[in-house]
Amino acid sequence: MMKHTAIMLACAGAMLCGHAALAAPPLGEENELSPEYLDAHFSAEDEKRMMEGFSDKILPDAPANVVKQLAERADLVFFGRVLDQDYVYDAKGVPFTRTRFSVDEVLKGEYPQAELVLVQLGGPSASGDGGVLVSDTHYFNVGEDELLFLKRRQATATATDARNGYEISNRFRVMDGKLFDEDGHAVIMNDAGGLSLSRDRHPDERFATINMGTHKLYKQFSERPRDGGDSGGEAQPNAPETLMPTYANAVELSRFSAMMHK
Repeated sequence: MMKHTAIMLACAGAMLCGHAALAAPPLGEENELSPEYLDAHFSAEDEKRMMEGFSDKILPDAPANVVKQLAERADLVFFGRVLDQDYVYDAKGVPFTRTRFSVDEVLKGEYPQAELVLVQLGGPSASGDGGVLVSDTHYFNVGEDELLFLKRRQATATATDARNGYEISNRFRVMDGKLFDEDGHAVIMNDAGGLSLSRDRHPDERFATINMGTHKLYKQFSERPRDGGDSGGEAQPNAPETLMPTYANAVELSRFSAMMHK
């Protein structure tokens, strides 16, 4: 019995490895070729197709169009000028700043009116001897141009909440047809719509001051240059300042708006 078993195992090995087994009909389910049959008939063309399917070549992702992404997240995008500002107060005396803009060009959304008013928390106190500064409030100067990305604010049942309407999701200050951030760093845009900031700031006084009623507040900035990257960090040793963009390289509004719809 043991001898007979050994012979059967040897025959099975021959069927797996020998040529005679390949000539036998394929095993497995009906109309299904066995793995042994497929291996024996694996051609150079099959190998080429397999290697293409399992290639280790890394295909780079398409660069992100950040400009378009900002526009997609906004309900209304417009270019306009700051016409005037005034202040309102709730029942507890908390100040709100109302800023009125001309709507010169709508870049996304619908807004048929010629003017738009935004209301934000913060402003001078009713007595005029102080004020309330809020970190996420944007402060504007009358007569200056702005590019604003707005989201609709959900209406509240509180009648004293003057902020019903729109809130600012992104703000770009416009000077001589070019874009800057709140503090005067130039907005740099590459050909794919990626954004970064210049290593230095525009020296115009508007970027270093906040006007609040009769008060003028001055910002304090670090003198260390930025690296020009998306994070706006400090300059890196392997990135000479001479190779970094300056505030003179700010993107033009017309090119930026065209990238929104690319």
